[in-house]
Amino acid sequence: MEFTPAPLYFLDAAFGQRAHQWPALLERVLLSVNYLALNQLLRQGPLSDIFRQAQVALPQQVARVYGATHRFRLTPAIQAYCRAMQYLDWPANDFEDPAFYCNGQLVLGTISHEDYVVLWLSEAEKEALNQQGYDFWCRWQQG
Repeated sequence: MEFTPAPLYFLDAAFGQRAHQWPALLERVLLSVNYLALNQLLRQGPLSDIFRQAQVALPQQVARVYGATHRFRLTPAIQAYCRAMQYLDWPANDFEDPAFYCNGQLVLGTISHEDYVVLWLSEAEKEALNQQGYDFWCRWQQG
């Protein structure tokens, strides 16, 4: 996937209805992103080794769909963790609201408890994904 300024963010506001498509959507972006931002609300304590070793500073000025408390380099171990997580498991997990970045550019973001998935797409990419059963139907603008 090539990133240019032309794409916009599109929202699927009921992604849980298409949760079985999360692995394909994740694979679509995983090889093109290099950071993962997560929100840790409930569990407070030390990070596991795979997260501690990959943790980097959380930038203050970066596009976000929702808040984030941690940022990680997308190491093979972090990728494996993400691939093992089902979409509907994120809200009940130690971390939620996964957001994937290519450097500072948000590519795929979520608000787990709201069931929102926001993806950076061109109009043509949006149409192609919607023909595959997704429902990216409106432009997302941060408030």
